[in-house]
Amino acid sequence: MRTIFKLFIVTGLIFVVADSSNAQSVLYVNSSAPAGGNGSSWSSAFQSVQKAVNAASSGTEIWVAAGTYHDSVVSNNSNIQLQDGVSLYGGFAGTETSLSQRNWTQHPTILKGDSGTTLMRIPAQAAVPMVISGFQFTGTLAINFFGNASSATISNNVFQSQTGIQGSNVNPVIQFNTFELHETASTAMSLGGAPQILDNIILVQSGGTGAVGIEVSNNSSSVQAVIANNLLQGLGAAIMDQSANPLIANNTVVGATTCGICIVSGTPIVANNIVAFNPGKGLYNLSGHAWPEHNNLVYGNGTNYSNVTAGSGDISEDPLFVNKSSDFHLTSTSPAINAGDNSVVKAGWVDLNGNARIYGSKVDLGAYEFNGTVL
Repeated sequence: MRTIFKLFIVTGLIFVVADSSNAQSVLYVNSSAPAGGNGSSWSSAFQSVQKAVNAASSGTEIWVAAGTYHDSVVSNNSNIQLQDGVSLYGGFAGTETSLSQRNWTQHPTILKGDSGTTLMRIPAQAAVPMVISGFQFTGTLAINFFGNASSATISNNVFQSQTGIQGSNVNPVIQFNTFELHETASTAMSLGGAPQILDNIILVQSGGTGAVGIEVSNNSSSVQAVIANNLLQGLGAAIMDQSANPLIANNTVVGATTCGICIVSGTPIVANNIVAFNPGKGLYNLSGHAWPEHNNLVYGNGTNYSNVTAGSGDISEDPLFVNKSSDFHLTSTSPAINAGDNSVVKAGWVDLNGNARIYGSKVDLGAYEFNGTVL
């Protein structure tokens, strides 16, 4: 847990800077505020997140102070039903005047769901971007997209719900979140379309044996789905593709009991990953045809390759993590250093520590770039 906390702080700083450039009208929510507020300031804040959403219009930011918020179930069996183009930010003490002052690790903002309900429902979106950042989610289903979503960013959150994020025909950016799965039937993300899933940590906690990490499916858009720079530990099936044809790159997958990267259908590109120490299958091809697979480190799995053969540049050596059970940074002698394909790396990518993705002549394999310092 100490490593995850440090990563969350580091990556959080990146998004604080990005948030602070977005000056919009603001409504305030604080569970400790006096009753009857209209949301115009911290001193007259709404006590309820949904009340602030109801008062918002497209382009509004809602700032939510630390505390636990349990809104009553509204329409469509959801606790919070967002409006198009309305952004939610948590992690405030309740005195801040800019987004750059918030700290979601010191000021946890908990959105509490009910058993069998959807905690947050996001509608179909127009062109106005929306952000959901700085919250802890509980309940059965944390976030459900019930329409097309092309301008949503979900960042710097902790998901402790049975299912984290779900939706069909959606293209959100999901970055720098932590998913803690506690139930056997848990799923971190199940998304159809072309989501950009970057720099997330997905972990199984007590009771979560056999949970699913990232499942993508049915992408009919011209945008490619991307699953990159994520750490997935202890799942049943860690990454699963069903006809989404994603780019699956620079992930670190350990401890999966069924499969590390499972291709059920479609033609993904699988490159620059570390798939190691999984009791189940490492790379598992159920599609019945070949797909591009190269520059992966596949080692120490129950079965390294199932219905797929090692590709060009693949490595079958111990990745030499700092600790193969708990710290998946690379040591200085790791064969994963400078072993990747630079052409796979997209502009603007960073590793899971927020560092530049290419350090040295070539990109490293896995979620962490080695820059000469072992954390």
